[in-house]
Amino acid sequence: MDINSSNIIDFIKYLYQKRLSQEASEDVLSSWSGLNDVEVQQYLDELFKTWNYTEADAQQEIKQYFESKAGSIPVAVPSPPTTTPNPAPAGNTNRAYVPTNAPAKKSSKTWLLLLFIPVLAIGAYLLYQYKQFKGLGYLYVTTDNVTIRDIEGNALGRMDIYPTANSVSYLRTTDKQSYNIKVNDKMYACRKVVFDSTRFNDYLFNNPKAFGYVNENYVIDDKDNFLVYRNVFREINNAKNESAGLTSPFRKVVVGSIKQAPALQKLYIVNTCSNSNKTYSALIKQTLKDNVYGIVAQLSDGGYYMFYGNPETNTYEAPRPLRYKTAYTDAYTDLKNDNTLFKFANDTYFLFNCDGSAKEYYTKFDNSGKIEYVKYALEP
Repeated sequence: MDINSSNIIDFIKYLYQKRLSQEASEDVLSSWSGLNDVEVQQYLDELFKTWNYTEADAQQEIKQYFESKAGSIPVAVPSPPTTTPNPAPAGNTNRAYVPTNAPAKKSSKTWLLLLFIPVLAIGAYLLYQYKQFKGLGYLYVTTDNVTIRDIEGNALGRMDIYPTANSVSYLRTTDKQSYNIKVNDKMYACRKVVFDSTRFNDYLFNNPKAFGYVNENYVIDDKDNFLVYRNVFREINNAKNESAGLTSPFRKVVVGSIKQAPALQKLYIVNTCSNSNKTYSALIKQTLKDNVYGIVAQLSDGGYYMFYGNPETNTYEAPRPLRYKTAYTDAYTDLKNDNTLFKFANDTYFLFNCDGSAKEYYTKFDNSGKIEYVKYALEP
């Protein structure tokens, strides 16, 4: 018979009664609850190792437990024979009586208790740390070419949102703290990560070689957000000229904004006209006051959308369609299925066709600097 998730609590109670002659506390019992059979075996093996148990010792302990649960058949013990003491020889009546039995030895339970409590405490600590190690959360990268560094700032590897054979897109993390790592005489706030090759012993004893550090501006803890990142930038990420300008604040704004509109979350940013011409851009990128960023981009449904938000405060507006005002009327129409590139000049953005010819439209802004609509250039 084995110790498993159905009897581990009772087995721990048994060990406490046998070794400490006391009840196991609720804290101890709760640390063993909720484990599956595989975890029970792992943690029990770790506990036995702290006691220097061999496999045979462990099995013997388990065997005795099941025997105690089954109960034992009482065995009759014969009474000692009754004897009549010889009378004392004459002349010895004044001799003091000398007892034939030695004094009982003091119980060794106190010593066992003193030895077992530290061992049990160490075992409980190791179990807790092992569960922490196995349950570490993940950090997800939000862009490409994010360097993984050691504590001295030396490069160890890299993270990419679309990983290659030599990179990863997520790693386990030890906590949510920031660690200052010095790179080329400049300090960067980083998050601490654990490699797949990191062993439990290295984690337990905080071996510096077992950990890496990545710039906290390019990683997130939210897996759902990570999946949105991977989807929404999947095409534009392959356009070198366009993706280079999509720095972390702009990416955060796009994702934070698009999450306000569930119907758009399966769409992605298009590299309009398959643009590679540095004179024009498939995107409009704005840096406004009070850490507000804005982007205009065409999504895969053909529509052009405006995204605004503040990545520092994590406040984002829902995406809004980019609209143009029909010339000489008061009508506004969503800009859609119209291959349009942008160029910044004279404090505004002008619209162009894929071949570089002008569309004779430009952007109008509101008082905060956000794009309000697109206007025909020849209209007063």
